[in-house]
Amino acid sequence: MPAKSSFVRCLPRCFAANGLHALATGLLALACSLPLVGCGGATAPSRPPAPRTTADALSPAEIELFLALIHAHPQRKAPEFTNSPDERPIDEALAPKNMVAAFRTRFQLLFDAEAQGQELARNGDWARLLREYKLAPAEFAALVTRVSCAVTRLQLEPKYHFADLATKAQTRVAALVAEIERLDGIPPAQMTSETARARTQAIVQLGQTIALLEFSEKLQALPEASLSAVSARLADLRPLLPADHSEASFQELDRIEDRLSSRAESPRGVQPGTR
Repeated sequence: MPAKSSFVRCLPRCFAANGLHALATGLLALACSLPLVGCGGATAPSRPPAPRTTADALSPAEIELFLALIHAHPQRKAPEFTNSPDERPIDEALAPKNMVAAFRTRFQLLFDAEAQGQELARNGDWARLLREYKLAPAEFAALVTRVSCAVTRLQLEPKYHFADLATKAQTRVAALVAEIERLDGIPPAQMTSETARARTQAIVQLGQTIALLEFSEKLQALPEASLSAVSARLADLRPLLPADHSEASFQELDRIEDRLSSRAESPRGVQPGTR
């Protein structure tokens, strides 16, 4: 399994623990052990006509397919996805606005169903099971992400308003870009180690904030039909998010939201020595 990329190391702990699996265990995915309900174990539910994305509405039939596949797996757990295959660090010499684009691209790669499907196809148990169900690996990878995102939204929604969080993150991104541009405008002869540390820290915070922004926007945009379909089985799905990972993720999101609120009006954007 690929090592964590530098991009992943720039993300909050809820995103960085194991690439997409961190989104899986902490925010996105599921460590699953489910009873198969309503299928009798004799006939697999019909497969969805995917591959699809989180923007496509989940149907109850797809939820049952997800449950059936997890139940049929020997470990009865959702697959652990890897992070982006691009292991190169973000180039700190990039212009700040280009860094934003690079961080966005890295985050979106975490949702690449084709890449995650290739990992599943190399896993003996999952490869065998998906052949039995006549389901393409990329389709199942997409299904895991879609179900996981809906569960995460339903879990977090009582505490967070994602539209507001995205707005705060956008403000923070703009402030960080301005701060990096300001630091880049300092003549080389006047650069100090403290200035260099402030710039590096601003880049790290930029990566964190973009991850938060992208994820908030993705959760906010989930179709109501997906939330309704998952909500009907939430009593089964909720216990499958490990309490310790989930709580840590909630705390990390809360910490970042507080930071966005408390520093949004700071004229310098980034204070050296802070995180």
